[in-house]
Amino acid sequence: MTLKICSQTFIPQFSLLLLVLSGIPQTSAQWVEYSHFSDYEAFDVNTSLKIDSEYFSDVLTFKLPMAMESEFRHQSKIFDISVGSLSSTRFATQQRFKFDHSLTEDLIFRFVYFSNEDFEKNHQVSLVELQYLLTQWLSVVAYGDFTSQKKHNDFGAAFLVKPTSETSVRVFATWSDAFFNKRTESRERDLGSSQTFGIVARWLPQEDTATYLEVYSTFQSPLNRWNEDEQKNYRFQENKQGLAGRLMFQDKEFINFDLSYKKRTEGTLFVDPSLLDGLWTSHQWDNLIQYENPKWVFGVANYCRDWQYNREGSQQRFLLPHLWLKGGQDSLQDDVWRIGLEMTWAYMRGSQALLPAPELLNEFEYRANFRYSIRFNERALLHLQLTGDLDDLSWEGGNGQFHIFF
Repeated sequence: MTLKICSQTFIPQFSLLLLVLSGIPQTSAQWVEYSHFSDYEAFDVNTSLKIDSEYFSDVLTFKLPMAMESEFRHQSKIFDISVGSLSSTRFATQQRFKFDHSLTEDLIFRFVYFSNEDFEKNHQVSLVELQYLLTQWLSVVAYGDFTSQKKHNDFGAAFLVKPTSETSVRVFATWSDAFFNKRTESRERDLGSSQTFGIVARWLPQEDTATYLEVYSTFQSPLNRWNEDEQKNYRFQENKQGLAGRLMFQDKEFINFDLSYKKRTEGTLFVDPSLLDGLWTSHQWDNLIQYENPKWVFGVANYCRDWQYNREGSQQRFLLPHLWLKGGQDSLQDDVWRIGLEMTWAYMRGSQALLPAPELLNEFEYRANFRYSIRFNERALLHLQLTGDLDDLSWEGGNGQFHIFF
């Protein structure tokens, strides 16, 4: 698997640094094996016009810490939520819940819920899953997402291979809206159904819930949904690859990384030529690398978007170096407060019709953040964040994150 930093040259020295650090030229908030097509996606088409020079600064600030990402993969019963203000009318939200329980020695039950919403995502899924152990190292898995409307029920199957107690490889296939044509109550039909195929490999050290490593790749067959009443086709396809992890190389010193590439096509085509339509195709690179120790965190994030809408195109590039200073200690020797500084360099070019505003073609933004943490016990933690714009010394927004395992 090969991941690029950007399709065009963008700060070659930075791209080289990422390659050297990672070994392979994001989104970890949701497990990739459960990220198949969701009908919520159809109500919110992803376009370049929603992304201004400050958007990815919000995304980075509200991102769940990599320590929480690691904990979510290790624990059998866990819940996370992050809510942050994107604008006067929109929140960025991440919610996820996992419940694993052994029914017998050979049968494991799982319930998972994921919800991710911002200007680029609107994905919600709740699944029940059964895993049956054929041998000590091989399991078969079946899962489904059930709704009141039978046409929107999703089903999937997987093989789970565990060469060791700390490593696993999962090969999966998911059929979204599996019985749409047979169970629909409307005059809609799938001319091409959405099926997601993928593989994900993970390393989860048993004695250390603070570290993990995963690599994944998925392919989705194109969805083509015809609406007879409105005389239109809705189309959607999304393929992605990624590498993410949190590795400790000295006592309480970590390298965090979250690198991903995604190609996405979506949009609506009308029969009536007088109606505005078209397909949005985007190539999306999300890359984050951080060094973390007990006193501070330093990192660089890089977000790249290449857009194509009909015959027009545009490019958006974002570079975000950031620093968090830690202070105070709670009963578990974790930091109580953090002060963060972050700079955003936003560069955009291409068709003016596909860019949010002409004056935002080459912008620098500066932000200060303050986070206060409340640890209720060793299993529950609350982060409260305030963020301000240093360009005009104004209030930017806030964010809350809660994490608990059982």
